[in-house]
Amino acid sequence: MAKSAGQLSAAIRAEVKRGEVRRFYVKQIESAHVNEFSKMSDEESERFIRETDALIRSMEPGIPPAVPHMPRSPISPEEIAVGAQLLTWAQTYLMAEEERIKRPYGPQTVCPFVETSLRNNALSMVFHSDITGEEVDPIAALVNSYINPFTNERDPAPAANSPKALLIIFPRLAAAYYHSLDLVQERLKDMMVENGLMIGQFHPQCRTPAIHNFSWRGVSVAPYPLIAMRHMVVHDILFLRSRRNWFAHYHRRFGGRYERPNGLGARNAHLVPIYNEARDNFLEPGAIGREHTER
Repeated sequence: MAKSAGQLSAAIRAEVKRGEVRRFYVKQIESAHVNEFSKMSDEESERFIRETDALIRSMEPGIPPAVPHMPRSPISPEEIAVGAQLLTWAQTYLMAEEERIKRPYGPQTVCPFVETSLRNNALSMVFHSDITGEEVDPIAALVNSYINPFTNERDPAPAANSPKALLIIFPRLAAAYYHSLDLVQERLKDMMVENGLMIGQFHPQCRTPAIHNFSWRGVSVAPYPLIAMRHMVVHDILFLRSRRNWFAHYHRRFGGRYERPNGLGARNAHLVPIYNEARDNFLEPGAIGREHTER
């Protein structure tokens, strides 16, 4: 963050120049001129932009480097109102105690992570009011497009117990197509897990059961349809123990904790038998002790 007027001015000039580079490249593509820019692949154009950023910084010391950002767009008064209602829902529903959760440990809040995420400003919202839901493919492609920006953006609260989360909100998705989000979640979960992410769908008619009480299906009911994306955490063994590919990605990230004495701590000891059962079901002999990717 720029700490002086001079640094702020330099940062603004840098962003203007970066924007000019990007607009120039796009202009070449749209005009269909065959030259060194229009021949560039996506990878080449991104490398060109990075190199140009470096050149700008070398010419103007003090300019902060470009960092990946989530796509931003203006939001309407209607979307602001939807966001306010969802924030209230998060605070009064997801953070509330609910006896039907029947979690055998800890608090009985609907979602135990929301309070910390909100307190650390680690929950973001994006709105897509143009999506009405007639087709699943465009929604899946849209959600998929957020994977790289989300994983690359700096975490405002990188602590392990405060996972960054993103709500992709569809305020005008018709009620007749709420089920489209169920299909999107099913379609993208493998890819999300592969990238160390978790995905969940929420909408007024969502029937996803609570993980500890399958008879209660209110855990993912929300006032507006949305897809939630967050980073995988150690507790996600509860959601990733049923399929070999899901567990394999979980094991690569968190398996080391289970192998160390007291690696999970007393508060997470209840996860050990769940992990061990999945390990016995899915891991090949000799897989224990292989390299893990957890930080």
